[in-house]
Amino acid sequence: AAAGRESSFGMAKVLTAFTAARNARAQARAEALLQLVQGLVRSCLDGVADGGGVLDAVRLGCERKGYAAEEYDPVVRAEWEAHKNEQQILKRLGFPGGKGVCVDLKGLRVSGMSALYYAAVSGNTSIADRLLERYGGVDGGCEQLELSWQDKLGYSVLHFLAGANPSTPFTTSLLRKILRACPSSLLALGTFDQESGFGCEPGGRTPLHCAVLGDNTDAVKMLLEAKADPTAKDLCSSTPEDAYLCYVAAKSSKYKSLGTTDLAAAVRKDGVLSLLPKGSLPGWLGGNGGAEDWKKLMVGKRNADQIETKGRIRKRHAAEVKANVSEIKGRVSKPSNPYKIVIVPGAGGEVHAMRANWYSWLAKELVRLGLRCEMPWDNMPEPSKCRERIWKRYIVEKMIDESPSESCILVGHSTGADAILRVSEDLKVHGLVICSSGQLAESLRDEMTEEESKDIGYYDRPWNWARIKANTRWIVHFHAEDDDVVPVDEGRRIHKALQTEYTELEDGGHLLMPEFPALLRSILGKLQAEAS
Repeated sequence: AAAGRESSFGMAKVLTAFTAARNARAQARAEALLQLVQGLVRSCLDGVADGGGVLDAVRLGCERKGYAAEEYDPVVRAEWEAHKNEQQILKRLGFPGGKGVCVDLKGLRVSGMSALYYAAVSGNTSIADRLLERYGGVDGGCEQLELSWQDKLGYSVLHFLAGANPSTPFTTSLLRKILRACPSSLLALGTFDQESGFGCEPGGRTPLHCAVLGDNTDAVKMLLEAKADPTAKDLCSSTPEDAYLCYVAAKSSKYKSLGTTDLAAAVRKDGVLSLLPKGSLPGWLGGNGGAEDWKKLMVGKRNADQIETKGRIRKRHAAEVKANVSEIKGRVSKPSNPYKIVIVPGAGGEVHAMRANWYSWLAKELVRLGLRCEMPWDNMPEPSKCRERIWKRYIVEKMIDESPSESCILVGHSTGADAILRVSEDLKVHGLVICSSGQLAESLRDEMTEEESKDIGYYDRPWNWARIKANTRWIVHFHAEDDDVVPVDEGRRIHKALQTEYTELEDGGHLLMPEFPALLRSILGKLQAEAS
């Protein structure tokens, strides 16, 4: 989770450097390099607007210390991005050059986060302390600091700090300062239901839930002193103590030989639960069963929580899809443009295309501007398998439908991009926008048998590049240098074959972002150029 948060503000490559350190010597070298780069960037180069000469100077400093380019370059670039973010927010807040003045913080976003949340997840004590000093004691300070701001998982800055590594002094100190300026109502703020590859996690968890589950005794003490409710229940009716017994204590070999009653008693004697008021034995744990009994009960409780949470998530997703469909379909009745823009998503599995990545965002922006838009309102057929013959037929018959294909602009992502390229071998279209198109990385292809690969199609035969070029007026093309699903060499190969209008992003992964302004600008730019 920490790695995911850090990658959102440009530190992914730094973390990769740490992950690659397989032994203590390599780890120490990586840490020394990071400290060196941070020192050069933050101490010597504050306030520099143009990074060209600065980056050269930092790289030279790394070389003089004996580091190779492949070691220092990703770290230098990532740290410079973090430095620019910090300078941007401090400038917006009026800090550089003196005390500055109070400004309206609401709506200020750095890497998509509220100012204080950004400071917390980035470990930036400078910004956090200045924000709290400026706004912590003024009327409306809580609202200005946006202490109630939640990320897409429902975590506020209190949740993040409460569940953070208890050995990090910065998080403990910052949590203490925030609690002084925090109204008690925010202690009851709940997270959202979450779904990941590891299963479903129930929502409704308070900062105290996070502190207990994170074994953070300092955070638990501070939250209880601030009058956090130890009996608060998440959406699966678990108090912090219930959740700890089910999700933490049950995994520990320390308690593996104990029965149900002894388990609760033993766990309550030491560690984080010793700080909580003693409640009754959780109902799911039952009576005086043996060790095997409570393990079965624990598994049953987890399974029940998963089923209940998954049901809520499915209902929420269905409501989001319905809202997106009605908003996009209902906004424009008389398009101001003759073109029809068809958005074909990538492989989605269980995730409906109407709520994945940037697809519905793009559709809403297009219809807001008066353009016709077509999406897979009921999701793509075979969203996981994505067989070419099925998807091509669906695009032609259901999405292009009765519109003249020459008036259609096809936008495709990943497998969807491969599909629209195959469609344009047979049909004349107005234009193509392809994103992350190309053959999967070899490691991913190895997971499929030859028969499965042939059945899916797309890459089971040569491409007719000449026909595609002849059937399209223009092709706009996006790929990212760090794409780990479709290697960037695939994007370059397609660009060379089709002479596309190619944009290669330095740091975009598989282009799975929730918004894609550059793509929208490219479509509008094409239409405006043709109109003039």
